[in-house]
Amino acid sequence: MKTSGEKVCMITGLLLLIAGSLFAMLFGNSSVGTKELLDALMGNGQSGSATSIIMFDIRIPRLLAAIACGAALALSGLLMQEALGNPLASPSIMGVNNGAGFFVLLSVVIFGHSLTARTIMSFAGAVASAGLVFVTSQMAGSSKNILILSGVAVSALMSAGINFCITVWPDTVYDKTAFQIGSLQGIQANSLVVTIAVVLIAAVFSLLISSKIELFALGDEVAFGVGLPVKTYRLLTILAAVVLAATVVSVCGLISFVGLIVPNAIKRIDSSSFKSRMLLTMIWGSNLLLFGDLLAKNISYPYELPVGMLISLIGAPFFIILLARRHRGQRG
Repeated sequence: MKTSGEKVCMITGLLLLIAGSLFAMLFGNSSVGTKELLDALMGNGQSGSATSIIMFDIRIPRLLAAIACGAALALSGLLMQEALGNPLASPSIMGVNNGAGFFVLLSVVIFGHSLTARTIMSFAGAVASAGLVFVTSQMAGSSKNILILSGVAVSALMSAGINFCITVWPDTVYDKTAFQIGSLQGIQANSLVVTIAVVLIAAVFSLLISSKIELFALGDEVAFGVGLPVKTYRLLTILAAVVLAATVVSVCGLISFVGLIVPNAIKRIDSSSFKSRMLLTMIWGSNLLLFGDLLAKNISYPYELPVGMLISLIGAPFFIILLARRHRGQRG
């Protein structure tokens, strides 16, 4: 049974998501009026017209990307934090995003601008980075703090690889800044089919094993004592998190901190189950990216900022605060 705070948070999140979606579709900086856009949305407009192109080729794909990618990044962060028992873990901090980004650029160098190659190489890069983080942390001592430091080191290494690719092969990305910071500009509908499918599959899989993931909080020995194959489910949880993050990178670049901000904020709500917390995390992850993108499009009109820039402006201080609180808790 859901708690009152949980119900309020879920209803508020869904209402904001609906309102933000309508605003993203019907209002903007184009010269086309809201009535014409609404007619196009309802199917009353002329097919192939400028209004129809704005609605179905630009605004709706961008909206769907914000919802799917925001949910994926937030859920990825939550899964990593639960699997590793560390609230500081997230795809960007653990090097997964940069690893996926580096391999995306390598795929363009080797295979050209093939969506299939980008997606496969993005997964490969994310898995390679996660593996390198765990190997490094095991060599240095497998404490939670060492794991985070290993993630930062691997992230820096992969970031150097990204800069190398962009410098040597500048045609690998259409917009260097947008890729490195993360942007939803220029999202195409055909690139979203695989993204949404993978996000849905990974999210459903995570929800199905949520009762097992919830046992991680008891500690490995207790969880194993109640019959959970801890190593197997930890690996499955981390793989689901990696797949979610890699899918986002292949579409909209290196958006950071969504997986850190949202799960830690949702943890403050009294939740009846881990499954409910997962649903809340996905809803508010979508909201964060959607409203961040709306702000990025309008804050400096006629120029457009990458949404990842605004999220990072929030996320970096948030990470510092979390780090300080964790340090004080350990000292206390």
